[in-house]
Amino acid sequence: MVTLIKEIIGFVIATLLNRSRNLKHKIFINSINFKKCPHPGESQRHKLCKELNLELDQVKYWFQNKRSQSKAQDERSSNILLRGENDKIRCENEAMLDVLQNVLCPACGSPSFGRDERERNLQKHYLENAVLKEM
Repeated sequence: MVTLIKEIIGFVIATLLNRSRNLKHKIFINSINFKKCPHPGESQRHKLCKELNLELDQVKYWFQNKRSQSKAQDERSSNILLRGENDKIRCENEAMLDVLQNVLCPACGSPSFGRDERERNLQKHYLENAVLKEM
């Protein structure tokens, strides 16, 4: 009785290992075919069914799932690139804002004016320009 149980357990383990090896082989073959053509036609799916000893729905859903996984992976990698670019632009923007806050007057080299002073200077220049145009 004990030897029979050991034989059954050995058979089950061997079957599971063999099934795992076959599954890996089938996944590998499907991956190669996916790289060639991610949208196989009906005839290609039938051919794969015969080659891999799978049902038509299994092949169909495998390709469908693989396309979804591939799309999600592409979106994740694109998202990572965009986040990096966004961080880079944010740093550039902060650097430019710092430079703008420390701007010096090109004419005299003194620190720039505040907003109110700038408005008054603009008004003053507009008046001066108007007077000069009348002359």
